[in-house]
Amino acid sequence: VKLPAASVVVTQPAYLRLFLLPHNNWAITVDEPCSIQVQVYDRNNHRIHIGDAVSVRSMVSEEYFRVYSMTRNGTVIDGTTIKVGTVPVTATLESVRAIGGAEVKFKPVISAQEDMLIYPRLMVTPSHVVVPWDPSLTKYELELTASGGDGSYSWRSNNISVVTVSQSGVVKCNKLGETSVIVSMPRNPAIRATSRIDVLPPSHMEILSHILEAPVHKPIILNIVLYADTADENGNLKRVHFTHCQEIQFKVEISNANFYQNVTDHTKPLGKACATVAVVGRTLGTSKVKISYKSGSVLLEASTVVASFSPVEVMHPEKMVTVLALGTSRHIVWKGGPRVWQGRPAEHKRSVASD
Repeated sequence: VKLPAASVVVTQPAYLRLFLLPHNNWAITVDEPCSIQVQVYDRNNHRIHIGDAVSVRSMVSEEYFRVYSMTRNGTVIDGTTIKVGTVPVTATLESVRAIGGAEVKFKPVISAQEDMLIYPRLMVTPSHVVVPWDPSLTKYELELTASGGDGSYSWRSNNISVVTVSQSGVVKCNKLGETSVIVSMPRNPAIRATSRIDVLPPSHMEILSHILEAPVHKPIILNIVLYADTADENGNLKRVHFTHCQEIQFKVEISNANFYQNVTDHTKPLGKACATVAVVGRTLGTSKVKISYKSGSVLLEASTVVASFSPVEVMHPEKMVTVLALGTSRHIVWKGGPRVWQGRPAEHKRSVASD
């Protein structure tokens, strides 16, 4: 019978090595949990396993690193980075406690140092994108923006059949589907941020009931919301709004010839809207505006009423300046401004503000 056996080798320590886990990389971002580990080696590059009797003095600035725990021998420090910057991490093999309790100093002193490079947290904006799939568009493009890290980024798509991404963060949608785009820091590829990309077919459309009137010759901005029906993680049907749809070609029909669409106006959408249409009134009046979008056999429509009014002007005093003595008053006469909407008189309000 062969009995179990083990060999014990006693050797002199020659050098220390420092490691930063979990990525085994000294480039890290702020507010990230990590572990500093010290390892001891002999002159033949064999790692020496040490116990609690050995003392290693490890040091890292509390200004940059918050320590949560440390092993008795000082070889493992768990904590979190708390400030952006470069901070030296040092370790010194100091002593070993003999069987009788006496402390024996190591000679010569063995130490090691590494610089911890702490960068701002890596982020990608927007973190979730929902775009409509339109077969009539050659390729639907949108731009993602990365921030934080060391300023150098590497981009990749988890599914290039759904979307591809350039090294400048420009995403091209290729077909229906869901995937994610990952941006990482080449200095430490384990540091990454993710943007989820959903490419879905539109199912519903509406026009936000925002401000649907403006002075004559000024644009009335219609905010368009497109929706898709998709399943959540439990398989239940839910309705989500698209975050981007400015590339979609909407059909705009205006009933009053005194109003027209300003196709050069590209105002940023409000709220959950993903596109805008600008309508301008040449004269006083109202008009019905119908916006539609057709994709294959699906036809989506939404309509609203817009109005144009005369600009607010001061009729009296003519010089637009009034000087009053203490305790006196004067009437100021205005003309123009929005008119009362038919059937909605309660929404019409007058207010005067002063600087």
